[in-house]
Amino acid sequence: MRTKDCKSGVVIPYLRAWRLWLGISQREVAYLARMTHHTVELIERGERVRQGALAKLERGLGISEYELLHTPPEED
Repeated sequence: MRTKDCKSGVVIPYLRAWRLWLGISQREVAYLARMTHHTVELIERGERVRQGALAKLERGLGISEYELLHTPPEED
């Protein structure tokens, strides 16, 4: 996947916050979402990725698209 040329892609701003809240590593996110560790790194750096990456994260982590895009996890 060539994310640098992905002008129509999506930025997923809250993945890192959700990952830390879940207490899992980038590699675990990659495994659960069936994507490469490199893609997870790109997402957490704020790079645009294809829309399909968002769907994979939603399915793999059980976190809604809305939450990944618009809301960090609530801290207790």
